[in-house]
Amino acid sequence: MAEEAKLQKFIEDFFKKIKAEVVLEKDLLTISNVNPAFEKVYGKKSPYKLVFTPESLVSHSDAELLKKGHLILRVAAEFLEDTAKTGLLKIDFGINCEDEIKKQLILQNCEINKIKKVEENSYIYRFTFKTIIQYQNEREDVVTEIYLKDGHILEKFNINAFNSIDGNKREIEIEGVKESYPLAKELIKERLKGKLEEISNKLEDSIDREIARIKNHYAKLIGEIIREYERTEKQFVTAKKSLEAASSEEKIIILEKLNRINQTIERIKREGKKEQLEKEEAFFINDEKHKHSINLKNSLINTTIIYYPKYILTVFLKSGDLTFRQIKLTLDPMSNSLSKINCDSCNAELNEIILCGSGHLTCRNCGDTCTCNRIACKSCRKVKCKVCDREVCTKCSKKCYKCSKEVCEAHIHKDFMTGKYACDSCSKNCGVCGNHTLSSYFKNCEQCGKRICPKCRASGLNVEVGKVICKGCS
Repeated sequence: MAEEAKLQKFIEDFFKKIKAEVVLEKDLLTISNVNPAFEKVYGKKSPYKLVFTPESLVSHSDAELLKKGHLILRVAAEFLEDTAKTGLLKIDFGINCEDEIKKQLILQNCEINKIKKVEENSYIYRFTFKTIIQYQNEREDVVTEIYLKDGHILEKFNINAFNSIDGNKREIEIEGVKESYPLAKELIKERLKGKLEEISNKLEDSIDREIARIKNHYAKLIGEIIREYERTEKQFVTAKKSLEAASSEEKIIILEKLNRINQTIERIKREGKKEQLEKEEAFFINDEKHKHSINLKNSLINTTIIYYPKYILTVFLKSGDLTFRQIKLTLDPMSNSLSKINCDSCNAELNEIILCGSGHLTCRNCGDTCTCNRIACKSCRKVKCKVCDREVCTKCSKKCYKCSKEVCEAHIHKDFMTGKYACDSCSKNCGVCGNHTLSSYFKNCEQCGKRICPKCRASGLNVEVGKVICKGCS
């Protein structure tokens, strides 16, 4: 992010945080209705008009150019530090859970009957730090925001991308703040790594020049002392040699000269100018290293607990009038993700919901269509019809109450007399009314020969006792 963009984001976020009115129109930022406490510290009443590039200043002559070092930035940073507190924000997604389920899962042969919803908060912690970086005669104030969720940093998270409202402390738990703070503090170093390397490189070039200058200066001074000492020693040796060939009067003069030279040598040794200059050189080199060091001061200026509901859903599915299924889903609106569901037979992950006749979730590999058009999955018990030998689902098979055989719907009928089911082997249909009942109940009409049920036999004055006559022949 360019320096101008960083400054703009900081100043926008700051004034929004203190509930001022912030309006950005193209390249002009207008800030009004500012907290009087801030106006007092800043020394100027709102509105404030700010631009971020010299080119924009040409178009807005009544605005101020916001750049690094501007007073309003320093006052904002100090104001935040003085008013540091923990804030609460709730993200309001305003989603419809049923619509979200239908977006992510295809409902093939069923529909959502109803949904029971339980909300469970998820938390994001925002730590806002101010770092004062001091080096040489420079000072930079850097404001850094760290977002953490479940102990992990959210690099690209931007709260302004969501609709947020003031939170309610009765809805949240705050234990996670203490656990996340040490991690956030450590991450500040990583966030500032690039900035500190840039400053370090600049300081390294500067300190190399300064140390070279100091060493060069003291090398000259120490060199002069060494050369003075060497000259004096040379004078002493020359005078001593001339003493041997000198006359008595000359010897007295030479001895006086030797004495003066010796005193000069002793003075040079006693004063220790070379050692003194070497100490001064070391002092000024260490002083320059101190001046070129980077001093950091980190302070937490704001903590914000951001929370939003994660939905624990109990979804009631319905297929037709007889098949129901209940499934559990977790919907996380932040990641726009829905927990996975799996096939009850093979455990494969599903992106569509197919319910078998028994209410099992099935994939296309594990589900087949029964003769009754219901889905039968591998988890369902299959029935082999004792009449036609076909495999059918349990929903379309019936057990004969007479012989206890399980048969398909095509080969079993409801006994109209008892209301129970009987197979083709144990029942017949009446030749008169067409209803089914047990074979043992039928008699043949003595006139037309039809098989007739007890209810279709004729009775009364026109029928001779003991005769089996159907109603049609009576």
